[in-house]
Amino acid sequence: MVSLYPNLKIAIMIKKMFLLLFLSLVTTSVFAQFGFITISSNTNQKFWLFIDDVLQNEYATQSIRIQGLQYIQYKVRVEMDNPANNCVGQIVLISNMPNNNNYIVSVDRMNNYIFGQSKAMVNPFLVQNVILPDYAYFSSYQKFLYPGFNPNVSYGQGNQSKGNQYKRNQHNPQANGSNPRQGTQGHGTPTHGVAMPPPDFNKAIAVIQNETFENTKLSTAKQVASNNNLTVSQIVQICRLFSHEQTKLDFAKYAYPYCIDKNNYYQLNEVFTYSISKDELRKFIGN
Repeated sequence: MVSLYPNLKIAIMIKKMFLLLFLSLVTTSVFAQFGFITISSNTNQKFWLFIDDVLQNEYATQSIRIQGLQYIQYKVRVEMDNPANNCVGQIVLISNMPNNNNYIVSVDRMNNYIFGQSKAMVNPFLVQNVILPDYAYFSSYQKFLYPGFNPNVSYGQGNQSKGNQYKRNQHNPQANGSNPRQGTQGHGTPTHGVAMPPPDFNKAIAVIQNETFENTKLSTAKQVASNNNLTVSQIVQICRLFSHEQTKLDFAKYAYPYCIDKNNYYQLNEVFTYSISKDELRKFIGN
């Protein structure tokens, strides 16, 4: 009598091979639909990256790669981790050729930061999946949730090698045209204007609180700050929503240009546990 065991074993092995081949093809087809963008700075200046007006990195960095992007256009904005410097950004088309998705932030002869394409491959400090807004979202408060959808915001579409420059004081004015910022937004320079109204601020606080992840809370908080004048008291309240000391410090630095009573900024010390954080904020303000 001939044993069927060897034939059964071979059949199982063949099925496994076909299953592995099928899974490989499915995985390849799924991931082939998505690309990435790598952005780096050739200076020592760290930066924050926004894609479609959503902050991507929890901490400022000198290089980052964002994965999971479709082969479509995205609004890319880079904000230096120093409010005295200009922001740069442009509309970027994600290519299915990885070498075309490398961008660099550099400084021109006028000491302005510029943003452009680079052929150099970079091993970034951070690699993470993209965080995108809810494109279907709409309410009267979207001006601070997703300020870049404001028609007043400009994104360059022309010279890919240089990108479109725009100063912080030209970026994200009040969406309704009333109560625009006055004065300059330079680091250490007083900002005049009316603080964010309590009803709007309370709703913003609720939105930030409802976020699950620390980096998403920080992203939303920065969007609120970048489109409104804030008091020290309001900045303190937002800082208290964060769990991590570093996140509090990052937001305190970011919010400084948007504060209308900078002379009271020392009150931010109460939100920090460690003296090193207080010293770092003090040095940041003093520069």
